[in-house]
Amino acid sequence: MNRNTLLGYGLVLALASLTGCSQSGTPLSSSGGGWSAEQAAVSSTIASTPDLIDDGQIESAAIGLVNAGHAPAGALVAVRPYRFWRKIEHIERRFEFAFADSDSAGRPMTAVVTVHKVLTGSFNVAAGPAGEDSAARDTSRRIVHRKPLLDYWTRRIVLKRVVRPDAGGGEHERWSVAATSGVDVRSALPASEGEHVNIVSLRVQSGAHDTTLVGPLELFRLRGMLKLDPGAEVAVTVTTEHPDDLVLMVRNGHRVRLAPNGDNTYSGRFMVPSEHGVRNFGVNVLASSTLWDDAAPYNSHAWIFPYAVVNEPLADYRP
Repeated sequence: MNRNTLLGYGLVLALASLTGCSQSGTPLSSSGGGWSAEQAAVSSTIASTPDLIDDGQIESAAIGLVNAGHAPAGALVAVRPYRFWRKIEHIERRFEFAFADSDSAGRPMTAVVTVHKVLTGSFNVAAGPAGEDSAARDTSRRIVHRKPLLDYWTRRIVLKRVVRPDAGGGEHERWSVAATSGVDVRSALPASEGEHVNIVSLRVQSGAHDTTLVGPLELFRLRGMLKLDPGAEVAVTVTTEHPDDLVLMVRNGHRVRLAPNGDNTYSGRFMVPSEHGVRNFGVNVLASSTLWDDAAPYNSHAWIFPYAVVNEPLADYRP
């Protein structure tokens, strides 16, 4: 069973009648008024297009490596981190529905669905004593710092009720996805714990393509989705608010550290897969204190975007 099939199955369970349960058994909720039949039809479409809805990046338990030789300037160095990973223990999903553009019969033609997830678990940092050489690390001296994790995940989707002719000469209608946003994932951080890290912009360059993204929740039509050529090399530049953040590229469940440029920007590259289809990639910034200060809280911000590996434009609606 491939990953999209698994995501689709999970979304069906989560969306069916909007009274199912999350992974850990917490009841789901929804809002949007008295459109229960329309909500059910919209939910069915959402469940059938998992590649446009769920990304699976932040939930991944993949290990990230801290491969820089030294801690950022000013960082506490009581420990030297060298690996980190998330352990997601609980996911609560919630769907907000807003309907608009009623037809002559009073039925809505447009639905805007905001998908919320609350992820809880731990952010784990494996570290050794400061000054310990990486080649001589003794696993018996390894310390794992487990920091409480609370992430808020948000994505927006627009669906249209589309009427199409059928083979019998009549018409049939269905809800179809017309537009989507990226994903914004932000950790909870009490004001008393200091400043939250933030992504300012994400620049994506590949061949003649050069796009700077400044907000993940801006809606774009499917035809306007970021399109990359199969096998192309992509340069990524992330701007944050600090020169000593730890910035990662997140793809296929992997975390790859981007190189700091010393001016609040971080750079890296990835190769586009050769198979056509919709993929997701993201960037995740972690405060340096999350890694280098064992007493500091988990402080994270991530943007995740879909992109299409295609040689031709996407259709206006899916499915």
